[in-house]
Amino acid sequence: MIAPASAEMRGVEMSVTSEQDAATRWVSVAWSDAVDHVSGQDVPRSWDQTWAITAGIDWKRGDWRFGAIANAHRGWPTTRVQGTALGARNRDRLPVYATLDLRAEYRRPLAIGSLALTFELTNALNRQNICCSELVANDDGSGNATFAANRRDWLPLLPSIGVLWEF
Repeated sequence: MIAPASAEMRGVEMSVTSEQDAATRWVSVAWSDAVDHVSGQDVPRSWDQTWAITAGIDWKRGDWRFGAIANAHRGWPTTRVQGTALGARNRDRLPVYATLDLRAEYRRPLAIGSLALTFELTNALNRQNICCSELVANDDGSGNATFAANRRDWLPLLPSIGVLWEF
């Protein structure tokens, strides 16, 4: 168990939004620092991402609405596996996380309420964003343990369809 003596988080975020006619656009940039104080050392927290940027657009025309959101942030800290030993805790980084999500909606008023049909595409570029690792110990045949990290990705390209009747 890792029990930090204390932790510290700090950061700043700047956002800009523009609304004109049928379109709303926004962009947000953030810088942050999240560390644990362990045995007299500052160690990045597992979800520390240092910088992040999000940008999006929402456009409406008649009964239709379209949206797109792009996100990117520095890769999360990770611990390197070096044969029979682990490297310094959270001293390496996973690759940059980036995704583009798309959405289309058709909304129609009804005699009672309204009906919305939606199509969403998460990770529209099908980018393989590494999220985490599973530490696997293996016996090398001589009674010595070696380690490997099996990395997993976040969501792949993921389409979804929705129907909503509001009344």
